[in-house]
Amino acid sequence: MSIPHVDDKTLSVEMLMTPLPLGTALPLDNVLDLAKNMKEKGRGSVIVTEYVTNAAGSKTGTKPVGIITERDMVRRVVADSKDPHSTIAYDIMSKPLITVGPEATVYDAALIMTKYNIRKLPIVRDNTLLGIITSTDLARRMYEENRSDPTLQAMSRFREVEKLAEAQNIQSGQEQTKSGYNPLTRVEDMHAPEKFLENVPKFKRILVPYDASPMSDKALRYAIYLSKISNSDIFIVNVIENYEDLKDVLPTTIKAEQEGRPEKSSMNDLQGVDLKVSVEGALRKVIEEKVRLCQEAGLNNQITYEIHTGKASDEIIKLAELKGFDLIVMASHRITSTLKSIGSTARKVMDNVKKPVLLIHE
Repeated sequence: MSIPHVDDKTLSVEMLMTPLPLGTALPLDNVLDLAKNMKEKGRGSVIVTEYVTNAAGSKTGTKPVGIITERDMVRRVVADSKDPHSTIAYDIMSKPLITVGPEATVYDAALIMTKYNIRKLPIVRDNTLLGIITSTDLARRMYEENRSDPTLQAMSRFREVEKLAEAQNIQSGQEQTKSGYNPLTRVEDMHAPEKFLENVPKFKRILVPYDASPMSDKALRYAIYLSKISNSDIFIVNVIENYEDLKDVLPTTIKAEQEGRPEKSSMNDLQGVDLKVSVEGALRKVIEEKVRLCQEAGLNNQITYEIHTGKASDEIIKLAELKGFDLIVMASHRITSTLKSIGSTARKVMDNVKKPVLLIHE
C-alpha cells in the first residue's frame, strides 16, 4: 500500500501495520508444532494469547501476553538444547509483551523498537490485538519517503553492486563445477570487488553545525542515520556570531539565571546576568537534550559538542581542517531561527573545505 507523504510524527502505526489475521498461539502450545506452522505459513513470529474469562468462568475472548519469533526459537530452544517436543510456548515467549495503541505514531514506534531492541511491535487496544508493525515496515517507509535523496540512492546502487558481485561469484562456482573452467578466475576479475571497495568512503567523524532550528534538527537526523551505518562519531558545533541578537529569547529560555523572576520578565530584569554565560547555558541545554535523545534512540557512538563564537562559516571551516572530520552535514538554506548561526554560510563552507559536505534541503 502506498502511503501519502505525512510526517512520521503524525502518521499513525495503524496506517502501516499488518492487520489481522495474524499468527497466534496459546501458552501451552507445543513449540515444535508452532515452528512447523510458522514455516508453512511463512511467518516470522506468532503472538501468544490467553483466554479472558468473566466472573462466571466463561471465556469472553483472548488477550495478547507474549510473542515468539524465529530468533526466540534459535536462542531459547536450539541454543539451550531444549526438546521442542516437550517445550511449550510459555517457556520461550518474550514477556511482558511490549505494545502500542493504533493511535501511536510511526516515530513513537521507531523509538520504542530501538529502546527495547525489538523488531516486531504488536498494535493493541483494550487488550485486543489489532495488528503488528515490524522493522521491515519502518525501513520500507523510510525508503519510500527518502528514495529521491542522493545519499540513499548511492547506498542503493552500492548494494546492487554487492549483489552483482555475489551473484557472479556463485555463477562462477557453478560454471567451474560443470566445465572445469571458470572464465572469471582471472586475477583482475577476482580482485575487482576489493578494488571497488577500496574507494568507498569510511566516515569516522561527522561534523554537524547546529543552531536549534527545525532544519538543523533534520540535518542532525541525517547524521545519526549515517553514524549508525558507518559506526562514526558525531561532533555538534554551534557558532554564536552576536550575543546581542539573542536577547529576545533570553526571558523564555533561561530560567535558572532568573531564579524567582516571572517567566516573561522584561529585558530590564536581565541586569546583572552575564549575557554570554546565559546564552551559552541555554544553548548547552538544547544541545545536551539532543545528545540524550540520540543515545536513547540507540546511537552508541561518541557524541560531543562545542559552542564557538565568531563568524559561522570561518569556525566551521577551521574545525573541519583542524579536527579531521570526514563529512559535514548541514542545512543548505538561510536559517530564520533566532539562534541563527548556519544560514547562508553553507555555500562558503562548500567552496572552502576539502571535505565532503552533505547539504540538507527543506
